[in-house]
Amino acid sequence: MPEFDELPETFDPSAHEGTQDLEPISPGWYLAQMIENSVEYARNGNGTYLFTVFEILDGEYQGRKIYHNVTLQNSSAQAVEIGQRLLTDIYTAVGISGPTKDIRVMLYKPIKVRVGIKRDPDGIYPDRNNISRVQPPGYEPKRGRNPAPPTTPSTPAPPKSSPPSSTGPRGDAPWR
Repeated sequence: MPEFDELPETFDPSAHEGTQDLEPISPGWYLAQMIENSVEYARNGNGTYLFTVFEILDGEYQGRKIYHNVTLQNSSAQAVEIGQRLLTDIYTAVGISGPTKDIRVMLYKPIKVRVGIKRDPDGIYPDRNNISRVQPPGYEPKRGRNPAPPTTPSTPAPPKSSPPSSTGPRGDAPWR
């Protein structure tokens, strides 16, 4: 019979890293894969969700994990719609386009995920990462229409000038 005032194995805290310094990763797009998923019941009894664990596959945050719940059933139609959109994006990104009930088909396939930071409005819980978008692994996010060339101290940016006008100065409005 197990003793409930003891751990099942000896635990050495000096052999493991704690969570004190574990800050959320920077927002942005990352190559990742889903390494774990399961359908769970909401604690409040108000539906079900897909519990997911994503692992970053490269870069500075390689190996970091992001935990994200995708709403499946809920009394809030908006929450269900948001969950269905994200679930559609995940299935599409891993190449599944037809109906399925199998959640294992999402596992261990590279995808691009947009990571954000969720902040607790009450300040009780620490900031944590969330997944806001999912795309196929070859997706390259748009970087703006006309990015300005980088400037260095040895090559200053050219001065801005307005085109001449017969009706007088046009002002500094960026749309002119």
